[in-house]
Amino acid sequence: MRLVLTPGQASDKTTAPSLVGPLGLKGDVVADRGYFAQAVIAAIEASGATAHIPSQSNVRLVRTVDRTIYRERNRIERFFNRLK
Repeated sequence: MRLVLTPGQASDKTTAPSLVGPLGLKGDVVADRGYFAQAVIAAIEASGATAHIPSQSNVRLVRTVDRTIYRERNRIERFFNRLK
């Protein structure tokens, strides 16, 4: 597990590549649109995993995401909201 503290106004996708890269991820990595950045996707795929991150609405490159896998992200997000 890795943890990086950033200022509240900082975007999560600026620190995500440095967190994801050294973990050696395998399988599927699911994230919401906030993590759509080429650096994040490249770090995930460089570790051998498959990135399931939908594209943001303001970009031309539209990524397709498996709906079944992406719905699981919502279950995990609700779990963390309950913990809070």
